[in-house]
Amino acid sequence: MILSGYLTADSVDRASASGRLSARLAEIEARRRSAQDAVDALVEAWRENPVVQHQHRWREVDDAAHDVVDALSSLLGAIDLAREEVAVSPPAPRSAP
Repeated sequence: MILSGYLTADSVDRASASGRLSARLAEIEARRRSAQDAVDALVEAWRENPVVQHQHRWREVDDAAHDVVDALSSLLGAIDLAREEVAVSPPAPRSAP
């Protein structure tokens, strides 16, 4: 506190302010740790839960992808057979103009 232009240090006020700041800092640190624990738990839940909760959806998507691949393979097989038939068949006679 400054009185009459002189600077005086009030040890009681300084200790009181220091104590309040230390308590506030401890409270902030406790909240930070609590928030960090909550975030860590949330991230861990995100890592595990989608696998468990959405496993059936993944199977549906995976099965659908396999169906598409199978259908495309069948179509390619049909195209190969058609190509072989065309290659083996004699060309059709052209009609004269």
